[in-house]
Amino acid sequence: MEEVGNATAYAHRKRQDIIKNAQAIAELDMKLAKAWAKMELISETDGKTYLVRANHDELRVLQHKRASLKTAVKGSIDDALEIVIAYWIEARNAHNNIDPLRALHCLIECHFFLGITYSPKFDYEAKSEAGKKSGRKERDALARAVLDVMSTLEISKTIRDQEVLRGKIFDLIQAHPEHAGALRTYDEWALKGKSSDESTADRFSETLRKWVVGKKQPYPRVTALFEHLCRQIDANASTKKISSRKASS
Repeated sequence: MEEVGNATAYAHRKRQDIIKNAQAIAELDMKLAKAWAKMELISETDGKTYLVRANHDELRVLQHKRASLKTAVKGSIDDALEIVIAYWIEARNAHNNIDPLRALHCLIECHFFLGITYSPKFDYEAKSEAGKKSGRKERDALARAVLDVMSTLEISKTIRDQEVLRGKIFDLIQAHPEHAGALRTYDEWALKGKSSDESTADRFSETLRKWVVGKKQPYPRVTALFEHLCRQIDANASTKKISSRKASS
């Protein structure tokens, strides 16, 4: 308060700190996604091509930075209370200096932020927040399984498009006991006890499709790695076309 001069400047600085911190986290997440997308292609003598992780040091450094970057300033009740106190102090000082207009302005702002602090949530707001948190643990476990199998996935000629690729990822997850358990747990949570005419494979395929092409992509690394595999599929298709043209000429 003494450093910035008044409560309005203090409230502005708090908001700027929150924005800067959120931007730093978003930038690191994007760098991590790009690092995951950098993969080396290694060709075997049998004609198969598979992917291995490259730039281990870069990825490890970014992961460490992201893990150490916590939310330094949260838009929480404590932040709002600090702003309330700042406005109350300024209102008191204005009153002592016989400046009733300034004191009234500060008390109005103080009342506003105090209302934010103690305002009750509407029922739909509480349900929406609970819905976002529900299933997060199960979804994160499945995302880790997807990342693990994609990082060593062999790109063969039989994988012709994204739908086949999602099916291959499903098969690899099912072949791994721990990953299969993560998928089963997530699927049970998603169904919520209801029956479905779709197979587990189809439900998984649709979930992964939404993760990588939907408006809200919750896992940037999953998206980046999936897109990289798709580019490899396109490259294989182009190579096949060139070979066919040469054979026919």
